[in-house]
Amino acid sequence: MAGGCAVLGLDPLYLANEGKFLCILPEAEAEAALAVLQADAAWGPGPWSLAG
Repeated sequence: MAGGCAVLGLDPLYLANEGKFLCILPEAEAEAALAVLQADAAWGPGPWSLAG
């Protein structure tokens, strides 16, 4: 978290955390990662979105 915030220029202490999940990975792996999350009962189908 700290590393990601540093790259984005954000202060983690000032970010709202309401169960958000941010995953930074190569675009070519996005669909596979999304499929893994959707297949996991703990994550469920969810309102997932791919931002690029």
